[in-house]
Amino acid sequence: MNGAAVGPEARAPRAAGTPAGRWMGAGGRGHGRVAAAGGRGPGPRAGGGAAREDAALLGALLAARAANALLLRTAFAPDEYWQALEPAHRLAFGRGALTWDFRARIRGWLCPTVFAGAYRLAALLGGGLQASAVLAAPRLLQGALAGVGDFYVYLLSRRLMGAEVARWALVCQIMSWFNFFCAPRTLANSTEAVLSVAALYHWPRFSKAGPYPRGGDEEGGAPALVLGMLACVVRPSGAPLWLAMGALELLRRRRPLKWLLQRVLPLALLVGSSSVLLDSWAYWRVGADARGGLPGISERGQWEWVVAPWNFFRVNVLEGVSANYGTHPCHWYFTQGFPVVAGTFLPIMILGLYGRWRQGAHLPALALWSVCYHSFIGHKEFRFALLPLQLLMPFAGAYLSALGGDAVARAKKGTTTPRNRAFPWRHWVMAAVFAPQVLAGAYFSFVHQRGGLDVMDRLRAGAAAGTVREVLFLTPCHVLPFYSHMHWDVAMHFLDCSPLLRSATDQPTEAYKNEEGVFKSDPPAYLRARYGGQEAVLPSHIVLFAEQVGQVLPFLDERGYRLAHTAFHAHVPADAEYESSGAAEVVVFSKSGTL
Repeated sequence: MNGAAVGPEARAPRAAGTPAGRWMGAGGRGHGRVAAAGGRGPGPRAGGGAAREDAALLGALLAARAANALLLRTAFAPDEYWQALEPAHRLAFGRGALTWDFRARIRGWLCPTVFAGAYRLAALLGGGLQASAVLAAPRLLQGALAGVGDFYVYLLSRRLMGAEVARWALVCQIMSWFNFFCAPRTLANSTEAVLSVAALYHWPRFSKAGPYPRGGDEEGGAPALVLGMLACVVRPSGAPLWLAMGALELLRRRRPLKWLLQRVLPLALLVGSSSVLLDSWAYWRVGADARGGLPGISERGQWEWVVAPWNFFRVNVLEGVSANYGTHPCHWYFTQGFPVVAGTFLPIMILGLYGRWRQGAHLPALALWSVCYHSFIGHKEFRFALLPLQLLMPFAGAYLSALGGDAVARAKKGTTTPRNRAFPWRHWVMAAVFAPQVLAGAYFSFVHQRGGLDVMDRLRAGAAAGTVREVLFLTPCHVLPFYSHMHWDVAMHFLDCSPLLRSATDQPTEAYKNEEGVFKSDPPAYLRARYGGQEAVLPSHIVLFAEQVGQVLPFLDERGYRLAHTAFHAHVPADAEYESSGAAEVVVFSKSGTL
């Protein structure tokens, strides 16, 4: 992509009396075409051409991200499977484990229900292709959704900073290692990022070219409000972002109560009641106390109205249960989280922000606010920085666009000036920015933590052949996917790691020990107590990390288990207890010694 390339819109002469800012496309619609004198916009042919270009770009992005989703061969966060695909598989087929999150009714069912629909469509294929189609269906859907998110980053950049910056922002969006690694995954924050960027594009404050008059009271905004509300339904932790946007909008309007009562509240009631109805039906449908094991839907429970966002806030914030999954200091997102996620884009985002902050000041403000309020939550993860990363992509594009020269300014002047000259060292900057992103994306997407998926592929093939009848996972809780990656009617068991909820018991939390804790304290004793010498109930296959084998080897030898498969997992161990010496490996033992 050469900064010297001049599009048709750049070669058009500027109409007399047209403001230079309008020529530059600052916040303008389309590709920066110049409206003729008298206020007329581009003709039908020009508008139709722009629409066709946008449609072609959207199709290409959908296909690219769908392929991206299918190419991922590694695991990232357990929520990718256990809070999305596993409940969806249970809703669609009647087999799948529900974690404590769902038994406590703190998770919504919007995304799992959509994935369940994709599962049911994929199952129509039947025959030997069904398992592969079911495995691919939600990934293709989420990948396509990530492509929509890429498209909205492009549209938002074009509206705020013009077509050339938007093209470079899209390049950065696509080349980002973390977008490639995280955006196509079935994580709630991946869907939240798409909905949030789309909502910002449609938000009333930014839906027209140029600045609004102070104290404006524009109509519209329903698409933005619905998208923002859906983002909060998908991930309640994102609500502070939209509460801040709503508060600013109320301050900006001349008649804020009218907007609040006539526009916001009706849509909030519609989205909120629909969410409550969907969640209540889904929890009744699957039976909220089911915990996996043998396939089949258990007795449907009593109907109850479930307000999942409130349950989420009560359990994770008021009771502090999320802290059981790790905490970090309040500065973590600033010193580690976001710098790692942004990587080499961080310096050019800062430089681009320095030069173009007036054209999109709301984006860095929202990104900073998102990082700040997440910093006050004890439990922190890299994936929670996905939305701030995408909000700052226009500024990375602005800096790279400046390096490549300003094509529109060159067309206006007809000469090369210091403003539009391409810097001679721009190619070195491009290499320094993009090469590390490509390498990091390839390593984390194809190599790091791939053992679990490789093992599940082998187990699924064994289940199809009839050699895998029952599986016991002794790996850390929720590290590996479950029925969503097996699909066959095979009994499977994992070590439950549910925390003790204060609202469910009056017992002191210090004395509580879940199943995983019991196993860790004495693995041989746990196995003896579970199976009690009864050969008939032994699983056909046992899955664990290589580091754990020494703890259970006497039991394996005594019961006749032999090593059947070893899968590379990671060069740099991610779990200090189970993957502490050298490269981590996932191993499978079976009675027959084969899969």
